[in-house]
Amino acid sequence: MVGSPWVWGFALVLMQSRGFGGSSLESDELLSLQRLSRDEGEDLAPTLDAEQDPPVWWDLLRNRRRSPLSFRLRSRLHLDGMEGRASRGAERRAAAREAADLAPGESLDPNAGEFRGGTKVRRARLGFLGSFAEDWRLRFEVELSGGDLELRNTYVEWLDSQARGRVRLGLLREPFGLEAQTSTNEITFLERSLVSELTPGRNLGVSYQTPVDETQGVAAVGVFHETDDNGNSRGSSQGAVTARLTGSPWQDSANRVHWGLNYSLRRLPKDRTRFDARPESNLAPVLIDTGNVDDVRLQQMFMAEGAAVWNQWSLQGEYAVTSMSRDSGSHLRFQGYTLQLTRTLRGPGRSFRKNNAVFNSAHGGPWKERGASVWEAALRYSELDLSDDDVRGGRLKALTVGLNWSLSQELRWMANWVVFDLGSAGGGHLVQTRLQFRF
Repeated sequence: MVGSPWVWGFALVLMQSRGFGGSSLESDELLSLQRLSRDEGEDLAPTLDAEQDPPVWWDLLRNRRRSPLSFRLRSRLHLDGMEGRASRGAERRAAAREAADLAPGESLDPNAGEFRGGTKVRRARLGFLGSFAEDWRLRFEVELSGGDLELRNTYVEWLDSQARGRVRLGLLREPFGLEAQTSTNEITFLERSLVSELTPGRNLGVSYQTPVDETQGVAAVGVFHETDDNGNSRGSSQGAVTARLTGSPWQDSANRVHWGLNYSLRRLPKDRTRFDARPESNLAPVLIDTGNVDDVRLQQMFMAEGAAVWNQWSLQGEYAVTSMSRDSGSHLRFQGYTLQLTRTLRGPGRSFRKNNAVFNSAHGGPWKERGASVWEAALRYSELDLSDDDVRGGRLKALTVGLNWSLSQELRWMANWVVFDLGSAGGGHLVQTRLQFRF
């Protein structure tokens, strides 16, 4: 469990081993941490150069003595607000879903299914990036989300300098999808698209990733054990093999064409296979839901991804299919797609992370460089179909308009207007906003 004494004891011992107060950061340790941050698709904030004196907060976390171990704290805070309206049919569907999940003896909330809006701490995450020896890295993160404290990226990593690859072991994201691999600090909209429901999340496992010169991309493969958000499983019969291959047939300093193929073969608990989706807002209720799909023997996930960046313009899309083989009944097939267009109104366009083969949103400069803010406008259409044969999960469409204002690398304001449609059940719309901090 996240709150168990040994976890926090380990963190305290680690901090004690580094001491408090200190001198400036040695170049080799800094470059090591910068490389790890680049691999994760995120910038150091504030940006540090090897010849630049670090800020005061950095010195407070370091010992005066030289050590093979170095680390830096990292954090993010996302504060959300939402107001929305939905048809009676959409609210009845959301209420029916909540009623189906009630335990015996529980009563349904009279306001179940309503789009009441409100505010929420979407995520509050704290962790550290560590570097030890020459080619070893360590990452540990916990996040408060929805009132629960959960583990996030928690793993050790070995860097293969000869093959320019890396091996990770622990609780990590499976290598699948373009948007799913992009940090929540870097996604263009408040939430990932509906298609992200057909992608695997974090699981306990081991992965290997290496650049592929022939495709100007990356290749990644991993073996995983299906777990909950804290890395715990309820059996030994579930597992997955997941792979991703990407390429860039054309590129220069400011422009790029990107493609990717993703595949995952999964054996899951027969009574725990389920897909659901909200209208691209975490404050909105779930509108489509397959419920627990029984007797699933094998599950296959496939996704094709593509993107093009031309100066301040970018176009990105994904198509996903999930098929399931059942011991009884016919096979099932769920699918979805998304397409988004982005335009940087002020400042540089979206950047590309070669190490992870993902795109970052446009950012302002460091906080100390006032006047370096960036504006970004975006449009996205998504569709997800969770109905097939005897499973009637529903079909949801969403059109989202977004506006982002990045005041600096550390601070961003986001606003989304989402219009969604459930077919015969009606639809609705919502407006949501986020204030995002990170360091």
